[in-house]
Amino acid sequence: MALIDSATIGTFYDVAVNQPDSLTLEKILDKVLPLSLLEINADQGSNVSKSVEAILALLSAKHPSWESYSSSVRHFDNSVTCGLVWTKNYYAYRCRTCAISQCLSLCEDCFKAGNHEGHDFNLFRSSSGGACDCGDPDVMRPLGFCCKHGEQNAAKLPSAPSELVATARAVLPRLLLLLTLHMRRNHAVSADDCISGAGWLFDLLKQMTDLGAGIHRILCDALTDERLYSASLSAPAAHSCHRRIYADSELDSDFASCHDNYTDAIGQLMSVLPDDGSVQLGGQPIVEGLRHRSLLDELTFWMVKAKFPQPLISLLLAALPIRAFKAPFAAAFSDHYLRLVSVLCGSDNKPPGSGSSGSYQANLSYRVVHISVQLLSAASLCQLMCERHALLERVLIGLDFVLAASSSAGAALPASFAPASLDGPLLPALVENPIMMEHRYWPVVSDLVNMLVHKPVAMRLLGSESLLAHYTAMLGRLHLANSSTRAVAAALEFDNSRAYYSAFAADNEIAACTLWTLWAWAKPDPSLALAVLRSASAVVRSGCLDCGYRESRLSFHLPLHRLISAFFCALPDLATGGSGDASVGGVDISAVAAELISPVNSFMLPPLRALIGYCEISADLWLRNGLQMKGQAMTYVHSSFCCSLVDLDLHLVQLAIALLPDRAQTVRCLFRLLHLDELVSLRAAAGDNAFIGAGNADRAAGMAEWGLQLLAWLLCLCPASRLARDPAGQLEREVTVAVCVEDRTHSQLVDSLPERDSAHHEPGRQSAALQPVLALLTELCSASTASSTAATSAAVAASSSPADILAAPVYRPRPQVWLDGFDPLMTSLRCAHRRHFQASLDRCSRCCSAGEGGPRERRRDFQAWPPYRLPTVAERAELPEYLAGVTDILHTAALHSRLLALLYKFVHNQQPIRSGTLSLVVFLIELALVVPRRDAVTDSYTEDPETDLSFPSHDMRVNISHEVSVSCQPEPQQPVSLLSLLLAAHRQLSDGANPTLSELADCRVTDRRRVGEGRDFLRRVIGLACPAGSENHDRLRLLLGVGSQDRSAPDHASVSVDDRRSAVEERKRKLMERMMAQQRAFAASLQPPADQSDGSKAATAVSVAAADPSSAMETSEADAGDCTECCICQKGRPDSANSGGGSGPQSPFALLAHAQPSSVLAHRTCRTAARRRLSAMLEASHWSEALTELRWGIVVTSCGHSVHTDCVLPYIRGLDQQARLFPCPLCRQTFNLVLPVCPGVAWEGPPSPQAPLLRDLAAAEADILAKPVQTASGQLLSLAQLWSPAPPPTTDHERWSFWAGILLTNLRLELCLLDIRDDRLHARYLARCCTGRLLRFLMRKAAYELYRRESSGFLTGFLDHFMTGCVSAAPFADGAEQDSGDRAAAFQPLLLQDPGKMLVLLVLTAVCKKQQWFAALAAAYNLAYVQALLAELVSATRQERLLWQHQAGAEDPQLAEHVRVMLKHAEPLLRQMASSRQPQLSGPPPTVRSLADLSACLESRLAPLLRLAALLLGHVTQPPPPPPPSPSAAFSELSHRLGLCQQQQQQAESSAASSAGESAPPQPPSSCSGCSPARLFTPLDSAGLDRLAAAWLAAVSLPQCRPIACLTDRLALPSELQPPRLIPLPLAYDAVFSANRSRACRHCDQRPAHPAVCLVCGEFLCFNSPCCQARHGEDTVGECHRHSVLCGAGHCPVLVVDSSFVWVFTHGLALRWGSLYVDEFGEEDEELRRGKPLYLSEQRYQALEWQWLLHNYYSSASRLEWLSHSL
Repeated sequence: MALIDSATIGTFYDVAVNQPDSLTLEKILDKVLPLSLLEINADQGSNVSKSVEAILALLSAKHPSWESYSSSVRHFDNSVTCGLVWTKNYYAYRCRTCAISQCLSLCEDCFKAGNHEGHDFNLFRSSSGGACDCGDPDVMRPLGFCCKHGEQNAAKLPSAPSELVATARAVLPRLLLLLTLHMRRNHAVSADDCISGAGWLFDLLKQMTDLGAGIHRILCDALTDERLYSASLSAPAAHSCHRRIYADSELDSDFASCHDNYTDAIGQLMSVLPDDGSVQLGGQPIVEGLRHRSLLDELTFWMVKAKFPQPLISLLLAALPIRAFKAPFAAAFSDHYLRLVSVLCGSDNKPPGSGSSGSYQANLSYRVVHISVQLLSAASLCQLMCERHALLERVLIGLDFVLAASSSAGAALPASFAPASLDGPLLPALVENPIMMEHRYWPVVSDLVNMLVHKPVAMRLLGSESLLAHYTAMLGRLHLANSSTRAVAAALEFDNSRAYYSAFAADNEIAACTLWTLWAWAKPDPSLALAVLRSASAVVRSGCLDCGYRESRLSFHLPLHRLISAFFCALPDLATGGSGDASVGGVDISAVAAELISPVNSFMLPPLRALIGYCEISADLWLRNGLQMKGQAMTYVHSSFCCSLVDLDLHLVQLAIALLPDRAQTVRCLFRLLHLDELVSLRAAAGDNAFIGAGNADRAAGMAEWGLQLLAWLLCLCPASRLARDPAGQLEREVTVAVCVEDRTHSQLVDSLPERDSAHHEPGRQSAALQPVLALLTELCSASTASSTAATSAAVAASSSPADILAAPVYRPRPQVWLDGFDPLMTSLRCAHRRHFQASLDRCSRCCSAGEGGPRERRRDFQAWPPYRLPTVAERAELPEYLAGVTDILHTAALHSRLLALLYKFVHNQQPIRSGTLSLVVFLIELALVVPRRDAVTDSYTEDPETDLSFPSHDMRVNISHEVSVSCQPEPQQPVSLLSLLLAAHRQLSDGANPTLSELADCRVTDRRRVGEGRDFLRRVIGLACPAGSENHDRLRLLLGVGSQDRSAPDHASVSVDDRRSAVEERKRKLMERMMAQQRAFAASLQPPADQSDGSKAATAVSVAAADPSSAMETSEADAGDCTECCICQKGRPDSANSGGGSGPQSPFALLAHAQPSSVLAHRTCRTAARRRLSAMLEASHWSEALTELRWGIVVTSCGHSVHTDCVLPYIRGLDQQARLFPCPLCRQTFNLVLPVCPGVAWEGPPSPQAPLLRDLAAAEADILAKPVQTASGQLLSLAQLWSPAPPPTTDHERWSFWAGILLTNLRLELCLLDIRDDRLHARYLARCCTGRLLRFLMRKAAYELYRRESSGFLTGFLDHFMTGCVSAAPFADGAEQDSGDRAAAFQPLLLQDPGKMLVLLVLTAVCKKQQWFAALAAAYNLAYVQALLAELVSATRQERLLWQHQAGAEDPQLAEHVRVMLKHAEPLLRQMASSRQPQLSGPPPTVRSLADLSACLESRLAPLLRLAALLLGHVTQPPPPPPPSPSAAFSELSHRLGLCQQQQQQAESSAASSAGESAPPQPPSSCSGCSPARLFTPLDSAGLDRLAAAWLAAVSLPQCRPIACLTDRLALPSELQPPRLIPLPLAYDAVFSANRSRACRHCDQRPAHPAVCLVCGEFLCFNSPCCQARHGEDTVGECHRHSVLCGAGHCPVLVVDSSFVWVFTHGLALRWGSLYVDEFGEEDEELRRGKPLYLSEQRYQALEWQWLLHNYYSSASRLEWLSHSL
């Protein structure tokens, strides 16, 4: 199909502008886009591409290209709303301050263009797709609109001219017709194939819709034009229309076939209701017959039929910025809604090859919500759809259908469906059904909640009796879902944990979310709440639900009962209104409750069974049912569900108890249902409870404690009612519970607070209400105190450990909270785990024992009882009147008799009554004494038949002293009373002492200060029951044995009690000391002999260290310098002079060290130059030079712990042999090198005449360190081969260059840390530094390997090479036969060498006495001086060179002479280098430098060598000299300290005839004078420099050395290098995210799924992306891992942009370090889940940078694991 010509294009444009209805347009379009085009086969794709080119040419008529036309149309984009459509995983913004609807979403451009400063916004990753709502006044407030959108902003731009979009108006309808015909033709094929076949058409439509408002209006007109649809596609009009154009019978047949396919497709997509409108809801019939009137209607149908393909969704959503399009689209969506539900619930949703069913169903649900959330966010539109299209009724029926379909086993849909009603039983939904397991109901529930958020829609539901009846009946389908039957004989074989999770998710989403939304709207209007209550209670009373009580069956799902409970919570607040009036609209609430809650058992027993079931599970009575029962119990009280589950159950049970007439029968019923009837029975024949079983005393005791706990909840707690009346006070209680259980971060605290959906959601309301509560109740604590200034942050980062810095600040309760606010009952209700409740009690005990705000200082053995709080008078007055009867059960003899039975069994130890049970018994007695009786209580007393106890009254004050006769085996019959049993319990808790009257009068436990031990609470209860002057007080005196005549006598019993307590504590102390002595003796008896090395000793040491690593770390830091004890066998050296020690003379000490490559020093220089030189050196295989020249080397650090070499080998064998890092047995830090501890060098004394170290180390072959030194050397070489691609060193020269490079790297790293000028950082490095020991190890190795030859004159010949340039003797010669040419070729020219490395090399191999130090230092100084002078001459101008040569009266004549000598030999080389060197980094100096300026420049270039020498001298000498000088130390200070000035002065006074090789190195004089760089050169005369310059410059001309490039790089190094730093980061993380999220990878030119940035060099990387992975042998290497090798020598931190976390790549390890960016509360936002604004933490940045410098990430890693190189 050929492209159309320009004439046709011109004709098409003219006709489209002037005659848009002409048939000429149709004929031209038929040539380009025939209606049969979509039948082209795949091999004819080129025709499609040609048609697309032709269409673009028609659209861009009068424009040179499609891009030009697109730019012109976008210029007139005056869309009122943005409407940008995105799919899932798109990052969007949500501003709660600007939001009207909770569904507001903003694209990145609109958010940044708007003013949201100070707003409550967050960044989120879209899970279901969406569209930008900027400019939509129905969704957001105008204050948040960007500068382009909104009515006012859009009016500033003109609309697109009609002639500009005339071609699009002609082409776009034809494209939509083609798409519709394609869907008709291919409806029988799979949805994926159908959509992929029209992929080019969707792409073309997307290009057009991206052009802005002009095209959006045309798309809206074409989709909603009924005339276009009827004239083109409806039968038989389609045939006549196209016959007059084509006169083609085959085309007519094709259209007829398409129409038949369309009719068949409508019949296949069935609705859940019949089409005849026989079903009515809300007073109107639901008609489901489809009648499509526009392309929009039919495309919506095909969208549902094809299971919501994303391209079609994006096409329809693209027209949403046109306000006139929303209503037709919403109408089409409403008409197809029940068919949409059938698609969601269908069993054939998953096509072949689409992955798991769950993931496919989730994607389908996301796509449905992608549409509905855009249509249902506007209240006016939602109300219109409900009125005209019965959308609310359709959604309710759809949700009812989902629940009905899930009530049958299997995935098949029911053949017929009838909406829920009261005519028959409502079967509970089966949570094992795929509909429930895969959450297929979620889109329907989401639509219902989004609709109920709008007040008109909610009022439509609340005001319609039929809709409420259907809604409440529908909730009945969830009644008793996921019922469990208790397993007694054997455990269940299958534990389906997913089933209970699905049940709770459905209960929360279907019932709870809609409940609280309706509750918020009904709360202001009591009539609405009463309507809901009547409708729900009618369902419960109808008998269609099973509301019985069965002990063996348990379900936590009672949505209707909780609906009733919630709406009763709203009535008291409306009823009282602060005036105390108990009527609502003339209706008595108590009368309403009595009317609706009848029969009481139907409303009370199901929630009571759930509460008792929770207690049973907590008491381990459902263990045989598996862990899923524990999971159900924890979910039941979890913070995300408790407001909708346990709180409402408690409230409804309290309401029912208040309505029961017989309080005594209520108590007996509660204890019987709690399985406590046998436990509280004092009959001799009382047996075991049948439910608990025989022999389960522990479970019975646990059930007793939990049963009394439930009784206390019912009496004291009403969180649901308090939340409705006093939300601020309830928030304080919830915060108190959360922080008393454990210290929490802000996000953890917010997550732990109970959640409740509300229609009256105000943006930022929860945060605004939470902050004052936190300020009142908590204090913010952190491991590292936050600071606002950078200097303080650095100080905190230095003083705190990295793990503390990475820890987020936490909220901790204030001390006064433990005394006044902590409520154990509320805490036990909110704790999902019993250990959390116990943790809160332990924290309370510790706080009180420390005397923090307590009434007096507590003892060390203080054990606080749970400080159960008594309700105050104000709190009792706040309770609604209809709940006041709950506390009446406290004033029943039935309860008093059961409390007496429990106390009796505790005192006589008949059954294991726990301390917690006793505390609850005492609390209930105190509660009965404090809470007054109501006048309305008229219960008559009868004897309790279950306990056989009788009391004279229902008043606790009367019954507490009444004696009853108890006959319980094996105890004889005896009279007891509650008062006597309380005194007996006090004696058991007080070492047999009774309370004194003074202690009862001055009790430390009061109504508000509930802190004390068990005896304190007992004294409190006894004191309350026996006030002075009462009858009970006289009986108490008789029980205590105090006569009436002794009332005024002082009581000294308390003194004897303290004496007895002190004696008991002393006996305990002596007993513990005796036991510890026996343990030490036993451990000593198991120790093996000293000459054995047992592997069990190592295992014991490792286990001890693992038990307390912190103490081991403290010991290592304190004793890091003394290797006197092996951390494995705990044996030390017997003699400090013996270098071996330990287990024997053949077991020397070694240091556990960690050797790792480092490129930290390389980042002091220009990174580009460093990378270029690294590549050049590696290509030339100059491996050892690369280590030094490029500052790439090996760093050796240590934790400071030492071992015997014989002990560490068995320890390593017991670990993973595949690992390259091993944990230290004591502190668990890593090591991969065992470094022998070698003795130091005897520094003072005369030098040896021949081989310097040979005399001192005689018989080196027999030294016990020979083998460990050799082993450590091999370890270092093997480790280096893992990290470098270069071949290993083979000759002596290469090997010792390698050793010198290692030592030089460690020395320079220490100097680099000194340059940062932070004493704390340097101190941390010194704590891990082992440079001195490494130096002594290498010097001992040199003694073994070099001086065995006893080469006389070795040192003299070696120094000649530096002093004269002559190669008279070859150092490191491998044999005597090597000729001079080979020896010369083994060296690079000295001008290319590193002076620091030469100095280290000389110290290792040639220096053992102090006198030889000066010769080695002078040799290295000569090389550095010549290099510095040559570098300055290269950078100098010609005028400066002439000035320096002929400057008259120069202050430094030696320097002027040196300049002339160097220019004489280097002038040709300087010209050659000047023509080939790179441009200078800095500009030329403004003035001509003098000779004094040259001397100052030389000082700055030579100072680094002198600082290195001073540091090296400190490690060589014993004892060491003072610390190395600071970075600001002057050249003269360094030269004086090193003795160079003294040596220069001595040589100036010596005879000129002496030569460099004829005498030993001179002795340093005792005093010296000032010196300059030139004066320190040795020899002093110009002849010496002339010889050196001639020899060294001549050597540069060797061809294999590439002299120009290498020498240029050497001389181009700056004199002063800045310390290495990580790249600077912006303050706000949003800047990092915006700058890197859309960047393309430079390797694959694609946007990576997980972009990352290297924090060392700033390189943009692909993290964990397959696009940039490469094969390396058998491994797949990712880009981040590969970059870490090139940039950081395998040691590199990387910031992953879309998660804000830093990953550290270190030698095969991928370490998840943490985040550098935190929110305003100091917390990380993992994976940007919360999306709050993040800001750079200076402390964390400092910590990461220091760890990078110190090569120690492991101490702060939250997760360290071996990961694939593919990252």
